Amino acid sequence: MYSKIKQGLIKAFFYSRTQCRKYGMALLAAMVLCAVLYDGLAPIQVAGQTQGGALPAGQQAQAAIQSTAQSLPDTLGTPMLQSMQLTVQDKTRLGWEYNPLALPDIAQLSQNNAVFNPSVGPTNLQQLVVATGSVQSLKNLKQINSDGVAWLTINGTNINYGVVQGYDNFEYVNLDIYRNNSKNGCIWAESRCSFAGGLSRNTVLFGHNWTNWTATPYAGRASDVMFAQLTAYQYRDYALNHPYIQLTVGENIYTFVLFAAFNTDIQFDYIDPNPDDQKFMGIVNDAIARSDYVFSTDVNATDKILTLSTCSQRFGSSRDQRFVVMARLLRNGEELPVVTAKENLSPKRPNL
Repeated sequence: MYSKIKQGLIKAFFYSRTQCRKYGMALLAAMVLCAVLYDGLAPIQVAGQTQGGALPAGQQAQAAIQSTAQSLPDTLGTPMLQSMQLTVQDKTRLGWEYNPLALPDIAQLSQNNAVFNPSVGPTNLQQLVVATGSVQSLKNLKQINSDGVAWLTINGTNINYGVVQGYDNFEYVNLDIYRNNSKNGCIWAESRCSFAGGLSRNTVLFGHNWTNWTATPYAGRASDVMFAQLTAYQYRDYALNHPYIQLTVGENIYTFVLFAAFNTDIQFDYIDPNPDDQKFMGIVNDAIARSDYVFSTDVNATDKILTLSTCSQRFGSSRDQRFVVMARLLRNGEELPVVTAKENLSPKRPNL
C-alpha cells in the first residue's frame, strides 16, 4: 500500500503540471496526508537510513518523493530529485515554474532563492558567487533549443535562466525555452544582439512580469518568476544588495555592475544594441536621469552595457511603460567595485 501512495504522489505531481493544476494540487495534498497517516506502518528511506515513526509531515512528503524520484526520466542531465527537493522546500509552489536547467549546487540555489531582508542593507557587496554551473546549464539549454545564446544569473534572486534569441523580438513573447506556448514565457534577447562573436555594445534582454508590476512591488517574493523580481530594484537597499549581474556566453562568464534602474515609456529607444558613440552615451545619460537613485558606477563610451527590460504599471494602467535595469560590463583588470547610491531628487518620469 505504501508503494501505491508513493506512486500517487508522483502522479499527482505531474498531474499538477497540466492545465487542471488545481485538481492535481488537491490530489497531491490528499496523498501527502495519506502518507502522514500511514507513516507508522511503513519505514521511510531518508538520507541513506531507514527511519520509522513519526517524522514531521514535511519530512515525510520529502522522503516519499525522494524514494521514488530516482526512477523518473532525466532528459536534461539535471537530477529530477534535486528539482523536487527544492520544490518541497518552497511550500507555496510545487515546481511547475521551477527552472529545471539550473545546475549550480544546492547551497548556491538556496542563496539565490533567499528572501530579501531590507534591514540587512548593503553589507556583502564584494561577496559575488560566480555562477560556474551556468556554463553547463547553457550547454544543456542549447541541446534542447538551438536558439539558446546565454545564461543570466543575479545572485540573491530567482533570476537564474537561460536566454534565447528569435528571428525578431516577438517570436518568444508567448513561448518558453522548449518553444511551448507559455504565459510566463522565457528570457529572450533583442534579435539584433550579437553573442558568439563578442557581446554587442548594449546587450538587451526581455522577460515578462505578470505578478509584480504595481507601484509598490514585492522584494524577493519566490512566486515572482522570469523578470517579475526585477521591479524591486526601485528600492535602494534591494538594488545595493543585488548590484552584480552575470551573463554566461559560451565558456565566458561576464560580470556587469548596476548603474541605473528606472521606469520609462516605450518612446525611449534604450533597446538599440549597436548605437554609435553619441547615441550610446545618450542612452546611458537618459537612463541615469530616469533612475530613482544615482549609483556610483561610472560608464563611458568605451564600455559595454547590459539592459534588462520588463513590464510595469507603476504610473497607472498604461501598457506603454517599462521597468529597466542597466549594468556596465566589468572592465579588464577592474576590481569588483562597491556600489553606493544617492537619491535622485528629480528623476525623469515616463511620458504616458
